Amino acid sequence: MDFTGFQATLDQYGVGVNPAAAVAGTWRMSVELLQRQGLVHTRYLVGVLASFSAAPVPYSLLLQPAVLAALPGGGGLDGTTVWRTLQELSALQLVELDTSPNQHEGPLCVSLHPLIRDIARAGSQSTVPVALIERALHLQEVRRDPEDPASWPVWRALAPHCLDLLRWGRTEAAGFSPAERAVCAEAAERAARYLQVQGLHRQARESLEEVLTVRVSLGADDLKTAPTRHTLALVLHSLGEWEAAENLYTQVWHALEHGKGAAHRHTLAVRHELGRVLVDQGRYQQAQEHLEAVRVARERAGGPEDPDALTARHELARVLHAVEQWPQARTEFEALLAVQRRVAGADHPHTVTAWHNYACLLQDMGLSTEAHEECTGALEARRSLYGDDHPLTLSTGYLMAVILRARMLTQQARTTLAEVRQRSRQRLGEHHPQTVRCEQLFQRWDGLGQAQ
Repeated sequence: MDFTGFQATLDQYGVGVNPAAAVAGTWRMSVELLQRQGLVHTRYLVGVLASFSAAPVPYSLLLQPAVLAALPGGGGLDGTTVWRTLQELSALQLVELDTSPNQHEGPLCVSLHPLIRDIARAGSQSTVPVALIERALHLQEVRRDPEDPASWPVWRALAPHCLDLLRWGRTEAAGFSPAERAVCAEAAERAARYLQVQGLHRQARESLEEVLTVRVSLGADDLKTAPTRHTLALVLHSLGEWEAAENLYTQVWHALEHGKGAAHRHTLAVRHELGRVLVDQGRYQQAQEHLEAVRVARERAGGPEDPDALTARHELARVLHAVEQWPQARTEFEALLAVQRRVAGADHPHTVTAWHNYACLLQDMGLSTEAHEECTGALEARRSLYGDDHPLTLSTGYLMAVILRARMLTQQARTTLAEVRQRSRQRLGEHHPQTVRCEQLFQRWDGLGQAQ
C-alpha cells in the first residue's frame, strides 16, 4: 500500500487516529531503518527534497552530489550514496522515483509524499535549494534560453521550484543573503520566461513583478533591470495591455540607448518590440519608422541575411498587410520566406511564424485555396515544433478553421474550431484570449446561420 492508500484507510477506519501523526511515526521508523543500514544521509536528503516545492523534483539536475557534499550536513555524500538512498526510499514507498528516461519527456524526477514533505519542511526554509539551483543554472541543458523549445522539458520540471524559491527569498525576513536572493530572482526570471512562451501570461506577469521588486531591493538600477522590464513588457503585450507595454518598452529603450548606445543589440531588440506593439495599436507610420531603423541597423551590423534583420523585415511585411498594401505584402512575404528557408531552415520558429502570417495575408486577399495550402504546412510545422496544445499551434489551428469556413467546408471548420477551443480551455483556461476568441467566432458563425 502506498501513502495515499494508507491515508485513505486511516480516514475510513481509523476513528480517533491522526493520519499525519501516524505517517510521521512510520516515516521516522523508516528513516531510522535506513540509517542503521548505513544510509546515514537519509534524513538529510529527505529534508533537501522537502525544501523544494511540492512538484516532482528533477533530481538529475538538482541533487548535485558535489554541491550537497559541500553543504552543512552533506559531508561524505557522493553520487552512489544519493542514488542508493533514493532507491531505498522508493522501495519503502516514501517517494516515487523515475528510474528510466523513457518514463516521460524531461529530466528524471523524484516525488516526496505530501505529508512527509510537510513534516520534514516544518520550520524556516533552508538555503540548500538556493545553492543547488544556482549550480543547476550553470548546467548545459539549463543554460538554453527558455524560449528554445528544446529547453522546455527541463524548464517544465524546474519552473515550480524556481518560483517557489522566489516566494521564500523575496524579502529579507527569509534570512537569505543578498547573493542568495539574487539567485532566487535569476532562477525565477528564467522560469517566468518559460511561462510566457507557454502562453501562461498572467502567471508570468506575477512572477516578473516579484522578480523586479527583488532586483530593485538589491540596488539594481534601470540599466540592470532592463532585461526584466523588457520581458515584463512582452507579457503585457501578450495580455493585450498595449499602452502599458508601449510605456514600458519606451522606458527600457531609452535606458538602454543611454547606457549601451542606439546600435547595441539589446537596444535594438527592445525598439523592435516597441515597433510591434505600435503595429498592434494601428499606429503604422510610427511602427514603420522604428522597424525600418532596426532593420537598417541590423543589416549594417550583420548583413541583409542577419536573423534579426530578417525578423524586422517580417514585421515590416506585417505593416504592409495591415495597411492593405496586399500585393506588396505578398511579394515581400514570399521573398522573405525564400531567404529564411535557405538561411534558417523551413522548420525554424521564425520561418514558421512568417509562414503562418503569409497564410493570413492570402486569406485576407480572398485566396482561400492558396491560404489553405500554406496554413496546412504552417500547422504541421508548429505541431512538430511545439506540440498540439501550444498557443502558437492553437493560433494556426484557429486560422485553419477560418479558412475552412471561407472555403464553405462548414463542418470541417466547426470541428477544427471546437478542437482548438477545447485544447485552449484545458491548456490556457476559460478566460484566456485564445479561448475567448474561439467562443466569439462560434457565436458569429451561429449568428450568420440564424440570419440565413
